[in-house]
Amino acid sequence: MIVAAILLGTAQVAATTAPAPPPALPQSVVLPAWTPVRLVTQAVIDSRSARQGQRFGLTITEDVKLGERIVIPRGTPAVGEIEVLTQKGAGGNSGHLVLAPLFIDWAGDRIYLRGHSETAGKGAVGASVATQVLLSPLGFFISGKSATLPAGSAIEAEIRNDVKVVPAP
Repeated sequence: MIVAAILLGTAQVAATTAPAPPPALPQSVVLPAWTPVRLVTQAVIDSRSARQGQRFGLTITEDVKLGERIVIPRGTPAVGEIEVLTQKGAGGNSGHLVLAPLFIDWAGDRIYLRGHSETAGKGAVGASVATQVLLSPLGFFISGKSATLPAGSAIEAEIRNDVKVVPAP
């Protein structure tokens, strides 16, 4: 009887001193294609100084959610690229930019995006044509404006394809 009590007491002590199980690993979720992502530019983008193919910084402005769960928090960095760039030109043609969001940097992975944003400088084609009619060759020297996108300009995007991600803690 005493031996049984001692063995029972040892078993109880062993049960209370057993190490706690490791914390559960975060569960990944599938973020579906076409999930909207709201972004803003981090710096000014101007057709005078930019190059086609140049990458630029973006920031997510609204939490990306799956139901009520935040998957990617606002403030997360993303990257975009200048797809099309046209300089302002003679004859009143304005500069033109087409920007494409490329991907979000999230937990060491890239989540690819789709979408685009266009901006153009104010053209002066009407003034150029009028000047050409009135003063013939001088209308050629009238130029449009460069395309400029200020820092903080909104760009709409979507998740390109279904992607498995670990949500924000």
